[in-house]
Amino acid sequence: MPAPTTTRTRHRPGSVRAGGAPPAGAVPSAPTTAPADLGAAPERLTEELRRLGGDLAAVVGRARGQLRRGWLAVLAVVAGVGGDWWRPAPGSARSTVARLRRGLSPLPAEQGVVWRPLPWRRALAAGVVAFAVWTLLDAPSLLHNAEGSPLGVRRSVAMSLLRPVAAVSDGLGLAHLVGAADTLMGRRGPGVVQVVGPPPARAPHRPRSAPRPALPATDAMAPLPAPTVAAPLRVLVVGDSLGVDFGGPFADTLAATGVVDAAVDAHVDTGIARPDYFDWPAELQADLGRYHPQAVVVFLGANDPQNMVDGGSAFSFGTPAWDAVYARRIGQFMAEATGAGARVLWVGMPPMQGQGLDDEMQHLDALYQSEASAHPGVTFLSSWTVLGTPQGGYAEYLPDATGAPVTVREPDGTHLAPGGAARLSQVAVAAMDRAWGLSLTP
Repeated sequence: MPAPTTTRTRHRPGSVRAGGAPPAGAVPSAPTTAPADLGAAPERLTEELRRLGGDLAAVVGRARGQLRRGWLAVLAVVAGVGGDWWRPAPGSARSTVARLRRGLSPLPAEQGVVWRPLPWRRALAAGVVAFAVWTLLDAPSLLHNAEGSPLGVRRSVAMSLLRPVAAVSDGLGLAHLVGAADTLMGRRGPGVVQVVGPPPARAPHRPRSAPRPALPATDAMAPLPAPTVAAPLRVLVVGDSLGVDFGGPFADTLAATGVVDAAVDAHVDTGIARPDYFDWPAELQADLGRYHPQAVVVFLGANDPQNMVDGGSAFSFGTPAWDAVYARRIGQFMAEATGAGARVLWVGMPPMQGQGLDDEMQHLDALYQSEASAHPGVTFLSSWTVLGTPQGGYAEYLPDATGAPVTVREPDGTHLAPGGAARLSQVAVAAMDRAWGLSLTP
């Protein structure tokens, strides 16, 4: 005689099984929840997903039908006049999702949570209001970014739209609120100004080391006096966003010598090509009066491959006329620094991952090197093999002194990783020693 079978039916905790008490001989079991039916879940899930796919296919078909009827019908639908072609049929996709929720997971509704769909018009209105508030609050920054974008129709349209909004924002003082919030969150804007030097706390009775004799320089200028603790070498570092990457580690490397005071003034999205966006000659003039540097180290140019305006005329990048105007600006920048009695170390742009930008950087480096050779007191340092392969190709990793790989570039293929900035800093200090007769390198 076959053994009696035991039948279990799924029920909610605390409910009574159909039929009252369990039949004689049945094995008692704890109340089951959703996991007890996991054996049937894959089949049910497959069936529900198949039905959901059919519902979506029907919606897409109706959408194509609306498109075939013309764009006016589509616009009417968007405006809320054109019917409910996009809605699933009753009991289809929406109910399918509900069935999946009920069958495969604990329902939020069972926990006292009620889900209410948000009408699309209300969601759209909320998004528009949020976008308008953000635009009003950040309009001055948006306008500043638009001014720095490449010349063209897009820039003109953006500036025309943002100027009145920025004026309203400034008039209401909203920009001050944004600035205060940025300060509270530790944001200091796109510019980096850093001044570092030897530790100021020193024992007064400690004897000072005798100054080392000045070594002959190789740049046809009078030799720099050997820096000491009492009279440290004053160095100014200027640059764009790559200058931000490089400037801090370079200034720290110089300060570690104990005989250098370094100041870093770097601003992202800037360059020589667009003084209407950021006037580097004026910034350099102010820095020269503020820091009185004996040496200026320049690391910028990544943003300069773009069209520019000079004297009311527009010049396209890559043309001989553009090269002539840009070279003149470079020369004037160099002469501004040397005219104040400072030497200049112009660090060339490194290899770039993108072939187009890489070609543009090589083109600019040739102009930098040519102008440096024509201006006494200016030294050009190529970073091509410092931050690239021996052949000058792009490299994300390079070996350190022990042969271990070090990340030298950021994932964007443009900026310097800390390892790359440290590597370039060491080479730049050695270049200063060679060109200016110093002994900063240990």
